[in-house]
Amino acid sequence: TKEFLQFLVLSKPAGLNATEVNNKILYDKGILKGTAQAFIDAGNRYNINEAYLIAHTLHETGNGTSILASGVPVDKNGNVTRNSRGEIAETSNTKHIVYNMYGYGARDSCPIECGAKYAFNRGWFTPSAAIRGGAESVSTNYIQAGQDTLYKMKWNPDNPGTHQYATHVQWAVAQTNRIHEIYNLLNNYIMEFDVPKFLGQP
Repeated sequence: TKEFLQFLVLSKPAGLNATEVNNKILYDKGILKGTAQAFIDAGNRYNINEAYLIAHTLHETGNGTSILASGVPVDKNGNVTRNSRGEIAETSNTKHIVYNMYGYGARDSCPIECGAKYAFNRGWFTPSAAIRGGAESVSTNYIQAGQDTLYKMKWNPDNPGTHQYATHVQWAVAQTNRIHEIYNLLNNYIMEFDVPKFLGQP
């Protein structure tokens, strides 16, 4: 099933073609339109599956349309700038536009301000920088640390209840449709799966 892709090992690039991805997946995806090469570069650099990166980003950004993905104006300290009505806006205090494609730092209680500050602190001032930078964080903190499937990132079976990537209960399967869609573009690929076995349970 498509949902079985939550067990796909994500620690290797998938070998995607940038033109295919731009024309068939990202052509109508807001700020992500035309960014396939950034995902491919990130996959090769950080040993991470770029099909997953694309699916993850589409999920986190609402298909490239979220506020954090589209660019948030911040001042010299990374604080969101607002107009006189309190709306997020470029003002005379705006020094940068920051982008956050993976929701890093965006806590449920502080999504925009905290997500923008996280991006500012890492210099994510272009969509491509945010794609590559976020991929590095995911790779270092999860994939290369052993949580190398969506299932492990969400549920961490080696130490359940700790170091979970997201709070949403369906997070592990929320991206599998897109990953499946992306793989359908490829003619030749190898998929490796890792399915945990829970032994001695009541």
